[in-house]
Amino acid sequence: AGGAEALSRSAQGSWWERNKRPQLEWMLGQVAPFVERHAAAQAKLPLDRRRPLSVVDVGGGQGNLAAAIAARFGPMGVRVEVVEVDQKAVAKGRAKGRRMANLAFTLADASTARLGAKFHEKGQTGEAVSACYKEAERRVDLVVALHACGALSDVAVAQAVRHKAGFVVCPCCFNANQFLRVPVEIPPTEDPAEAPAALASSSASVPVSVSAADWLGLPAASLAALLAAADLQGDHAAASEAAQTVCALRLEAAQRHWVELWEQTGASAQARASAAGEKQGCREEVGNAAAGGGGALRVSLRQFPIAFSTRNLCLVGAPHSPE
Repeated sequence: AGGAEALSRSAQGSWWERNKRPQLEWMLGQVAPFVERHAAAQAKLPLDRRRPLSVVDVGGGQGNLAAAIAARFGPMGVRVEVVEVDQKAVAKGRAKGRRMANLAFTLADASTARLGAKFHEKGQTGEAVSACYKEAERRVDLVVALHACGALSDVAVAQAVRHKAGFVVCPCCFNANQFLRVPVEIPPTEDPAEAPAALASSSASVPVSVSAADWLGLPAASLAALLAAADLQGDHAAASEAAQTVCALRLEAAQRHWVELWEQTGASAQARASAAGEKQGCREEVGNAAAGGGGALRVSLRQFPIAFSTRNLCLVGAPHSPE
């Protein structure tokens, strides 16, 4: 019932029915495997070690996607935070979502924000919650974005990587928001003798921001040419090829930064896991790469039907623990 309410129907043949609603339904289908995997893992844990799945919608506007996720998957232990820089959109979203305890809005720039909203510390029926539930306040398991314009797609994927989270990100308007800086983490070296001064007294990673070109590992001029080609009007074939190339580069960058940050063994990997809030016993499910091992990030480039939107590519990344 909740999912139906969040995806309310409008007049037959309207833009909402023809385009927006089908996109949201498709996105719910991409999110479902993350929710199901988390729920299955939680069911195996004692009650005092269970926690919700935390989803962050980057640039989510008034929260159409976030509300749909919160309504559809709320009964399975999912909560959603919208991080949006537009004050009016956040105000409207908060007004519409006031009755949803598992939906929150944060007015912030996603490229600099600390993800992970504060929610009321209560379970679905208002009972006292476990320590693991409370520890999950600043944890992020999945980052989503629908029509994330330009470099906002890079920001969304990078935020997922730095939080060791999965992602479902649909790009849009490739040449937009190029002023945005991409948040990354610089991992410490395993050898203290080689550590720079900033890391000499800590084995934790250091947050920095870089250009989208640096995040992707491309010369700025090459990236600019690709983005311009992806937004070409009147040459669908060339624009489509450029768009798919940019998306492939984003997925490659996500895997590369994931390996650098998480797929390491030893003390520094353990320290980063602890800094990310992954206390032993509270995160034995989705994408655990804590304490002594790494988990691979599996990525794929997907498409929803072009009838819904010509911007129909979707970047998907799913953390997987080693067998």
